[in-house]
Amino acid sequence: MISFTSGDIEQIKDKNFDYFNVHQFNLSCGSVYIKKCCGNESFMELLGKKVFDIVGIDCPNYYYMNGNYVVSDDLHKLDKFIYMNDVPGVSDSITWRTVTFKLVCDSLCEICNNKEEIKLQLIIMHFVDILFSNTDRHLNNYGVYFDKDGNAKIVVFDNGLLLDYFDCVTKPMSCVVNESTFIKMREFKHFLNNLSEEQIRYIYEIYCRFNTDVVRTLIDKVEKENGIKLSGKNRLIFQYTKNHLMVGAVLNKFISNKVKREVHEMKLSKSS
Repeated sequence: MISFTSGDIEQIKDKNFDYFNVHQFNLSCGSVYIKKCCGNESFMELLGKKVFDIVGIDCPNYYYMNGNYVVSDDLHKLDKFIYMNDVPGVSDSITWRTVTFKLVCDSLCEICNNKEEIKLQLIIMHFVDILFSNTDRHLNNYGVYFDKDGNAKIVVFDNGLLLDYFDCVTKPMSCVVNESTFIKMREFKHFLNNLSEEQIRYIYEIYCRFNTDVVRTLIDKVEKENGIKLSGKNRLIFQYTKNHLMVGAVLNKFISNKVKREVHEMKLSKSS
């Protein structure tokens, strides 16, 4: 948890917060961002941190503050941080992930040394967003930073729309359209068609790792650690279960029985 001095609190109180706007503060704990959230958005920021930590994708630390605010690390503390929208060759006129995936891969590979690793990081990020129905991964909601050797690392943030099952048809990655047509699965197939067998195997391992019980446990941890409750928890977990099954049905068409068996045996070995 993060603690604030009386001076910090006064500084925060003086700022006029609107929903969705992020403000930067230099507090006793250092430089941070604070955002006023609505609905379950603050909870999903905390959950997103746990999920991306598990899959090895960098995400800033998030802290809950009474009043449905979240506090997060200042990403500009990183060595050399760039919003994805500012990467050379990436167009801000193109928004959604199914269009930008190849463009972002190609653009990053032009400026970093760890080309295969950065591709895998992008694949993992996109897959987690698909699995958790995050409809808001536009080019200003993730970025990249570079170490002194020119190696890049993806960093994700603004994960407040994880488990977002109520989006409209205007967003190509939305989960439900007319309650029964899941255009996200069509986009997912297109995504998989452009991956290697080894890359698909990797995300299949991630898929197997995030069954409903695991997600429920992560949600329970966020509730306990922050003293807050996820509104509509049972409904959202039910929707996640449906989405997990649909993603699995698509993945099964791209994974051989031999690979499925090996992945499940490896999972059993790790759990024993």
